[in-house]
Amino acid sequence: MEEAGFTAQMIILNHPGQICAGYAPVLDCHTAHIAYKFAELKEKIDCRSGKKLEDGSKFLKSGDAAIVDMVPEKPMCVESFSDYPLLSHFAVRDVRQTVLWVSSKHPREGCWSWQGHQVCPESSEG
Repeated sequence: MEEAGFTAQMIILNHPGQICAGYAPVLDCHTAHIAYKFAELKEKIDCRSGKKLEDGSKFLKSGDAAIVDMVPEKPMCVESFSDYPLLSHFAVRDVRQTVLWVSSKHPREGCWSWQGHQVCPESSEG
């Protein structure tokens, strides 16, 4: 069964190393600060045009843009870009600095809607 979470488009701003599937930084969404796991790096994209450059990338580095499946460690409410463009942007912090800029695209099955927001329950992994 697919884990609850969302598909995100992101730009890696300033990360000192490589980012692989399984990376779990803290995502700052509105007033929440929740650890999120990068479940799958779906594709690398051109950060200006949004065109696909590579499917199933093994890693990402500073300057890359990508589409990634993300899974929360705790329940969290996220908005989809198509429904709430201004509320769908988040920052990801690691090594005491902002390393990624994230925009939620599509909540996955397992998330539910509450008053127009998509609620994603915590990961089922221990």
